[in-house]
Amino acid sequence: MFYQIDKLQSEGARFAAILLTHHHEDHVGAVNAVSRRYGLPVRAHPLTYDLVPGDYLRGPPMNDGDRIELGTAPDGTPDWHLDVIHTPGHAVDHLCFIDSRYHAAVVGDMLSTISTILIDPPEGHMRTYLDSLRRLLNIPMKILIPAHGLAHRDGHALIRQFLDHRRMREEQALAALTAEARPVESLVPAIYTTTPPEMFPYAARSLLAELIKLREDGKCEEIAGGWRRCAVT
Repeated sequence: MFYQIDKLQSEGARFAAILLTHHHEDHVGAVNAVSRRYGLPVRAHPLTYDLVPGDYLRGPPMNDGDRIELGTAPDGTPDWHLDVIHTPGHAVDHLCFIDSRYHAAVVGDMLSTISTILIDPPEGHMRTYLDSLRRLLNIPMKILIPAHGLAHRDGHALIRQFLDHRRMREEQALAALTAEARPVESLVPAIYTTTPPEMFPYAARSLLAELIKLREDGKCEEIAGGWRRCAVT
């Protein structure tokens, strides 16, 4: 970890801050060590500071619509900056960053090129997540850089794939519901037919997020720990 930063510094790179997309452990595990070793302030959504304990150097918080000035782009274009976009749904404090010159998007855990994204209630909220994806779809974007997986050349195409997948899962969840209330765990095998059984606990959390959205839409209800389709009126 330190080797790559030290190497870049030896080649003339200068770092100004550490930007966090959100507070989940796999994204902040080294924040204390890196911040203290290099004297770098940590910048994040205001909620993140309360969710990430430690002795890191706290910088100014970032909110939706903020700009992070980068100076001059590598091709000489002036006024190079990152636009900060608050994209809750996967995490309440999630931020994305879009650069003004190349329209490259750093999207953290909003999307991935190796898997779908787990929306885990109660922090994870499917409707909010879908709204955040649709917002990203309306922002100029070329290459998309996720936290997990390789970069994707067409960010909007990947966003549409994720929206289509969520739409499919919602339709499958609704089709699996009957007039009899059933627990989430009993619905998983009928919907996640290609998912290995050892992954069913994660699938159940994702399905719960889908069912909560369907409940918000008035299409299903939770009764005594089970879920059933709402009667058509």
